[in-house]
Amino acid sequence: MTPAADGSAGPDLSQALLESEEKFRILAENASVGVLVRHPGESHYVNQAISEIFESTREEMVTPGFLEGLIHPEDLPNVQDKVRRIRSGDLDAAHFFIRARLRSGCVRPLEIFASRLVYSKGSATLLIVMDRTEQQRLEEEIRQKNLQLAEQAASLEKRVIDEVAKRAAREAVLQGQAKMAAMGEMLAAIAHQWRQPVSTLGMVLQNLVTESRAGGLDAARLESAVGKARQQLGFLSQTVTSFLSFYRPDRGSVGIDLVPLLLETASLLKAQLDYNFVDLRLDTGAEIDGESLWVLGRPNDLKQVIVILLQNAKDAILARRAADPNTPSLVDVRVRPDGSSIRVEVEDTGGGIPPEILPRIFEPYFSTKPQGTGIGLSLARSLVEASLGGTLSASNGPLGALFTILLPPAG
Repeated sequence: MTPAADGSAGPDLSQALLESEEKFRILAENASVGVLVRHPGESHYVNQAISEIFESTREEMVTPGFLEGLIHPEDLPNVQDKVRRIRSGDLDAAHFFIRARLRSGCVRPLEIFASRLVYSKGSATLLIVMDRTEQQRLEEEIRQKNLQLAEQAASLEKRVIDEVAKRAAREAVLQGQAKMAAMGEMLAAIAHQWRQPVSTLGMVLQNLVTESRAGGLDAARLESAVGKARQQLGFLSQTVTSFLSFYRPDRGSVGIDLVPLLLETASLLKAQLDYNFVDLRLDTGAEIDGESLWVLGRPNDLKQVIVILLQNAKDAILARRAADPNTPSLVDVRVRPDGSSIRVEVEDTGGGIPPEILPRIFEPYFSTKPQGTGIGLSLARSLVEASLGGTLSASNGPLGALFTILLPPAG
């Protein structure tokens, strides 16, 4: 390219500058953002988009002082400072937000990127202006949605807390009802337990009277009779002690020697089972191996679970026997270590659980018995899970209904 004789740019350079300016204008006119090129004291160029953003004509936008009148008074000093520092070279670029006050009376939020342009005739400030009205509207919509979600979350949390409290209250009522039902069963069992000792005491007393009238009552016979009476009274006393222990509230979780607890619980129901000709068989790994099996929990809760399962087994056997007198009458209780758990199984010969109701038998108030309350098995599962940290499940085994308790060992 050859310079002109007067020192100005040659025709090739002038043509390149014109082409460059034309390309800039084409880009700016087709841009969706506002473009403003400003020389000191005046707006040299504005595109159509920035006119629409400020709701003004291009002629108005290039009028000196017009743009400043559209900027919110609180934002104007910051804009003037940024433009001054860019023009002087203190800043290469700046990014800031302002508010424009339009003729329509609305205030429009704008985002501005400002930078310094240097070219052959001097320098100018380039402002890229973006309307953030829609973004601000979306942000406000998101904020409102977040507030709604927070309110819904708080409401849901409150409903959950209320529902948990209601469920706890229902479970408390359920446990109370089950406790009363179990107490009735235990009183019936004690009545059976006491039947034979009371009969024996009556026979001892009657023999004493008969022998005394016949003159054959000596010291040895009297001592023997008193010994028999004391033995029966001791049995009655032990029954009452076991009954009171069963219904005495536990203070907390303790180590439980599983097999003795099962034996004690079974003894409370043995007379009732015997009266109904139901055999109870207790098979424990501890007795076979000579070891103790310890679990952690509330002893009376575990006793109540065993009572519920044994009573259910007895009722199932009696119901089946009513239809088939030849029904085997056996309740099999098995205790074994099972990996990292201790397994307690209660299986009966009552005919099993129909597959269609098996998924529902632990539901509160669900029962297939004519006079059933439907609270026993539901409570049993709750006690096993909450008090003993284990699980209670039901299935059908080789003999009939099979209930399996898995408990974590103590320690």
